[in-house]
Amino acid sequence: MPQTFQCPNCGAPVDLDASADPVIPCPYCQSAIIVPETLRARPPEANREPRSASTHGSSGAVSVQTPRTMTNQSSPVVIDGRKAVKAAAGVTAATAGGISCVSLIVLVVFLGAAIIPILFALFSPGGPLEMLGARVNPLAFARVEFSFGEEGSGAGLFDDPRGISIDPAGNLFIANYSDGRVQKFDLSGNYYLLWNIGAEQYVKSMAADQAGNVFMVYRGGLWKYRGADGQLMAQIQHPDDEWFEAVAATADGGLVAAVTTEDVLRYDAGGQLVWSLANSSGDAEVVEDLAVDGVGNIYLLTRSESIIILSPEGSLLSRFGGSGDEPGQLRAVGAIAVDGQSRIYVSDIKGIQVYQPDGRYLDLIDVPGYAFGLEFDSQGGLWVVSNEPAVIKYRIVKD
Repeated sequence: MPQTFQCPNCGAPVDLDASADPVIPCPYCQSAIIVPETLRARPPEANREPRSASTHGSSGAVSVQTPRTMTNQSSPVVIDGRKAVKAAAGVTAATAGGISCVSLIVLVVFLGAAIIPILFALFSPGGPLEMLGARVNPLAFARVEFSFGEEGSGAGLFDDPRGISIDPAGNLFIANYSDGRVQKFDLSGNYYLLWNIGAEQYVKSMAADQAGNVFMVYRGGLWKYRGADGQLMAQIQHPDDEWFEAVAATADGGLVAAVTTEDVLRYDAGGQLVWSLANSSGDAEVVEDLAVDGVGNIYLLTRSESIIILSPEGSLLSRFGGSGDEPGQLRAVGAIAVDGQSRIYVSDIKGIQVYQPDGRYLDLIDVPGYAFGLEFDSQGGLWVVSNEPAVIKYRIVKD
């Protein structure tokens, strides 16, 4: 016959079947109820008298009395199913949260390992974002301020540009190496003018003087053009008919030129020869390029990767450099320039290496491609012409 007791959670009557489990649900509040022991059906063995078990041994018999199970009445224990479900859900959520944190850390590490090499490749020299990296790099000695240029044969386009010069009025002249095109721009990259000196002339060096004339070295000669319209003005002759290798303008309106076997010639603003220095360092090296600073000192870059510094009168002041792959050593030199602090800039296959006035290595400027020409404007901006082809303006950010 079913027995009835009250649900301790909601007070509703609960019918208990003789064969019911020790824990049953309340049909009204759905609470899980533990059935009091006094109402539970006892197994048949529970009503029997315990038996004595005897163990016989060689020394006698030992009786073991089975202990009687004592049952005490107690209040029913109620388990709230909803709270149990919430507790279980909390444990599950905590476990899932721990797994999620670990997964997130693993994901971040994985993405970092995958993305960092990609970013490095994109921004490294030769990468598609190299120019962008040069604009924003906070650790660079010089940052790209702007650039222009595109390959082509039309106005404002380049094909293997190598010569660069800037006159005091801010006109920028760029000469291609072999197709004979010389173009004029302003310092914002706006195209002004083009003239042609003839194909296969192979321009090696160029400079613009204080009067706006443009001097170019090609086929062993030194040629003077009017910068306003590209009109050929004159050819400057070497007294011994030697081949010219490089030319640079001086602050007083004159010129300095180098010829084969490291001979150096100084001209005044009227184009008259002031002095000639034969074999300036005694080693008969070929001069690749030259530059002149604001006080008239002359900087020769030789094909053997040496920098030779001469006074305005041609006396040897110092010499440094050398071939190699360590910082400060040079490999396949191209051009030389000097800034307002007499720091020396030399381009080679590594980029543009920078030296203190006494020859100590200072830093390296990364350049897209190879820098064939270097020139400083009156505001201290470094202009570079490279084989990308591009004209790039750098702003020096380290004093």
